[in-house]
Amino acid sequence: MENECFFSILIYIFIPLIILWYYVRLVDKMKAEMVESPPIFSLFLVLISYTIIPIVTTFPILYDIMPVNESLIFYSYIAAPVVMIFVAAVNHGKRYFSRYHSGVYKASLIYLLIAPASVVVWVSLILGWGKSIF
Repeated sequence: MENECFFSILIYIFIPLIILWYYVRLVDKMKAEMVESPPIFSLFLVLISYTIIPIVTTFPILYDIMPVNESLIFYSYIAAPVVMIFVAAVNHGKRYFSRYHSGVYKASLIYLLIAPASVVVWVSLILGWGKSIF
């Protein structure tokens, strides 16, 4: 039980707070470096999508403690890949403007590989292929 509480606190509280801190830090760095048309909203979409993946992927393990809303599952596996394709398309031409544009572009494309891997892990946890995690 204590391992489940630790993982739920880590996944549901600390990871989103760390990602939020990282987002604010990157936005401040972009403003300090005076990046031309900074990808602030694209960066937000990418970081939110990456934050939701561990929450949705681990919900079969931690369902007793923190149930996951179905809208998060819908977003991370159906809507987020579409959003990431849109973010990649928007930042494709801008990817040489700065390292931030390039990073957002690459991260949005990498998400298209991570989401299917997350689905495999999610399904294996639901079907109980790895019964004893704790």
